[in-house]
Amino acid sequence: MLGLSVYLNEPLHLDDLKQRLSQTKNPSIFTSLHLGGEEPEVEIHRLQQLNEVLQESGAELIADISDEGLKRLNISGDPVSFFEKSGVTCLRLDFGFMDQEIVQLSQRIKLAVNASTTDQHQLEKWKNQGVHFENLIAMHNFYPRPETGLRMDFLEKINQVFQTAGIRTAAFIPGDTRRRGPVYAGLPTVEEHRAVSPAKAYLELKTYGGVDDVYVGDPGLSDAQWMTIQSISDGIIPLRVDWADEDYREVIKGRPFTNRFDDARDVIRAQESRQEKVFSEDLLTQRKIDERLVGTITVDNMDYGRYAGELQIARNDLPADSRVNVAGRVSAGDRYLISHIGPGQIFVLN
Repeated sequence: MLGLSVYLNEPLHLDDLKQRLSQTKNPSIFTSLHLGGEEPEVEIHRLQQLNEVLQESGAELIADISDEGLKRLNISGDPVSFFEKSGVTCLRLDFGFMDQEIVQLSQRIKLAVNASTTDQHQLEKWKNQGVHFENLIAMHNFYPRPETGLRMDFLEKINQVFQTAGIRTAAFIPGDTRRRGPVYAGLPTVEEHRAVSPAKAYLELKTYGGVDDVYVGDPGLSDAQWMTIQSISDGIIPLRVDWADEDYREVIKGRPFTNRFDDARDVIRAQESRQEKVFSEDLLTQRKIDERLVGTITVDNMDYGRYAGELQIARNDLPADSRVNVAGRVSAGDRYLISHIGPGQIFVLN
């Protein structure tokens, strides 16, 4: 799942938000109610506007709260009732909440606890105190200041604790367009993700970090990155291509292929290319022959006998072969995705 972040201390972009929410499964939004920077009445009004969008889309809303934030917004009495009426489905507890308050809140609403500072001992303590674990999510912080984000190995280790306890985990990746101030250096959970594309950060959290739900910490994400992540979450890895042969482009572009389950060391082998006879005979004559650097897309020609018509992507640098035609090469910005194409993985060349 890919969630979005919306902040109430800045103007809302509701039309863009509606479009994004309509394009995702199980839509979810993260917001913070203790940032300040706006009059409390303005933030409450924006929360009401956001609630209208939530009602239309069915999206969940996680609100980051603190004791100080509740006081600043003049939220008194029963805060859970206020939040439920405002469309909030989960409270992300920041600081200032005692264990007994967490127990009571967990009986009424979903809670996102700080995954980075909650350990096995604390979980056992909460369990003994009666916290409803079925209402818990373990959500890591994002880190605005460069050099302060988490290590990936730490993230993976601590998430194993929550997975064992049956608690879902969540973390953040940076955006790539509008970034949130005052530092404007991205809002990732993992430090190394500050300098990579959102799609790469998403894949690494899902593949190596043991993260169930990923949120874009910044308010802005480009359409290109949004579509890439949506495709990945649907189980299809999209690869942009610098085409060297227009005839091959017309046949290959946009068509899904599956890497063979007997995963080769040096190449990705599209199992449909020969099975379904994707290429006509005129495309199997010898065409462009060149060295096959990582990401090179090739089609075996007639000189390779029964392998003729096999589409491949080079995982490693390989020499030129007169039996192998070069159709193009995966664009530089997408070559990191090649390492994520394992046995049975669907991919599409664009």
